[in-house]
Amino acid sequence: MKRSSLGIFFLSLMLGACTKTIYLQDMIPEKPYDVSHHELRIRQGDQLSIFVNSKNPEMAAPFNIYSGVSYQVSGEGEVLTGQSGNTSIGQGGYHVDNHGMIDFPVLGLLKAEGLTSRELANEIKMRLIASKYIDDPIVMVELFNVKITVMGEVVKNGTVSLNEKGLNLLEALTLSGGLTGNADPKKVTVIRTEQGVRKMYETDIRTTEMFKSPCFALQQDDIIYVQPLSAKMTDGEERGWRYYTLATGLVGLIVSLMVLFK
Repeated sequence: MKRSSLGIFFLSLMLGACTKTIYLQDMIPEKPYDVSHHELRIRQGDQLSIFVNSKNPEMAAPFNIYSGVSYQVSGEGEVLTGQSGNTSIGQGGYHVDNHGMIDFPVLGLLKAEGLTSRELANEIKMRLIASKYIDDPIVMVELFNVKITVMGEVVKNGTVSLNEKGLNLLEALTLSGGLTGNADPKKVTVIRTEQGVRKMYETDIRTTEMFKSPCFALQQDDIIYVQPLSAKMTDGEERGWRYYTLATGLVGLIVSLMVLFK
């Protein structure tokens, strides 16, 4: 009995150093959990790629800008070309200005802020039809160069690209290599800009309550910060702790073998 108890004690001690965070500990198999779906909405400072097509490509040409070349339609319906001086057109796309507007060829200023890519594409399409420029426009709008920042107690600190369909908190943590051994899973925070101010949301990734958190569905420019369980150890302290853990494990193993074969 003593041998068994002693063996279990040292085995627990050795395994304690290898403990890992278990995500969603209270999740029950096959039980449905509601998750809010979030479609990215255009914000000030975003870069947009907008492409207009039609069965007749010449009709769509005035509404597309490539490499600084602009198209305009004269009063007689003639397509004119020239160098674009449009400041809302950044390299590779349209820049949403501080008023939430983009300056679109021919149509002029369009409100983009607050709309999804799909909604802006539909707005452009309706305007093209209403103005009788194109009868059958196909409009594609995409957000690009959208990123979030992941920092703190994750394996890889840095930026993660946010695709058009969005990204959730668990996906972002996975892309960053997961949590370190010093991470506090109860204090995973997301810092977000809303209406010109910064807000911080905190969630516990060990529970299904995370699905209800405003920070589960990520938005552009979010900052994910995983707080530590304790103050970060110095290199010397971390090296000493590794040696201590290794020595403790070896001593435990030797004592267990001595007790078992005595």
